[in-house]
Amino acid sequence: MEKQPICDMRVIYRSEDGAYTSNRVLCDYCGAVPTCTIKGVIRRCEMFAPTLGFGDKTGIFDVFSTFRLGKAWSERIRKGAAVALFDLRKKEVFGHATVVEVIHGNKLSLMKEHADTNHMMLLKAYESHDAMVEKFEKLLRRLYGNMIYNYYDDATVIYLKRIKQQEAQ
Repeated sequence: MEKQPICDMRVIYRSEDGAYTSNRVLCDYCGAVPTCTIKGVIRRCEMFAPTLGFGDKTGIFDVFSTFRLGKAWSERIRKGAAVALFDLRKKEVFGHATVVEVIHGNKLSLMKEHADTNHMMLLKAYESHDAMVEKFEKLLRRLYGNMIYNYYDDATVIYLKRIKQQEAQ
């Protein structure tokens, strides 16, 4: 089995010019490691592919969104960037995607506006939009825990488009 990246982007930063930097070896965290030609002890890279962790692959099809608490992801990625989709249970990359849009704002407003595109909500039917938003809030509380969920007033919604395997290589 090929080496898998570490899915902890808290140690990775994006500089003003768009390159990724870290005081750690970037290649250890990069989702492009299997196909990258510049592997080494690199601490600054313009080709770096962040890994987005998913505990559940439900609804991760062609185009979908993911909801992340806080602003970190809005500062970490930008429209057009390639990201690796990481299975947190199996500890492996299961695909790649292109960032279509990144939206940062008030958590509750974003939930009301974007819950219906979230990958966890795509395959479910709801009585009303309000019922769906309520279910989505309960899901986020369960995933993050009440303490972390309540700590953040803001969130980031990331729209992604899956890259077919042939295109990713």
